Amino acid sequence: NGTKVISKKIDTVLSGQRLLQFAKKAILFEKTISKMVKRGLDKNILSALAIEGKFNKDTLKKEEEIKNLLDSLKEHASLYFEYVTPASFALEKDEEHNGYSLKCTSKKDEKLKEMLIDFELAISPDMVELKKIASAFKGIGEPPFIIEEDGNEKEVKTLS
Repeated sequence: NGTKVISKKIDTVLSGQRLLQFAKKAILFEKTISKMVKRGLDKNILSALAIEGKFNKDTLKKEEEIKNLLDSLKEHASLYFEYVTPASFALEKDEEHNGYSLKCTSKKDEKLKEMLIDFELAISPDMVELKKIASAFKGIGEPPFIIEEDGNEKEVKTLS
């Protein structure tokens, strides 16, 4: 029997070895995000960028790509953290890299927090690693999830 994780939206089931592999990746994902959060970055935005998988240095070269990225941030269905859509976004020209950056402002606990999605973030080893880890989450499905253990079921919004 054992524990099972089921996505209600697409009816995928994780159990046994697959669930164990997911748990290992989730721990690595959490550690990598925690390291980036210590540098003042927003875990919600980082998670969305990594899981959506559309963010790279080339995304920041074209305004149309930035708009697609922005749409994905607004519509993100987080499987890992309870997602809070940033309150505002501002597109800024990045002359140095011949492209754009995106300033996101989030509100948490009545405090405003800014995060810049830019070329440096796109090429950072931590972001590259985060995206690589998140690619393993693709087949899991979308929230909400049901965790089934010993015949008992519990619905959860995220897997964190």
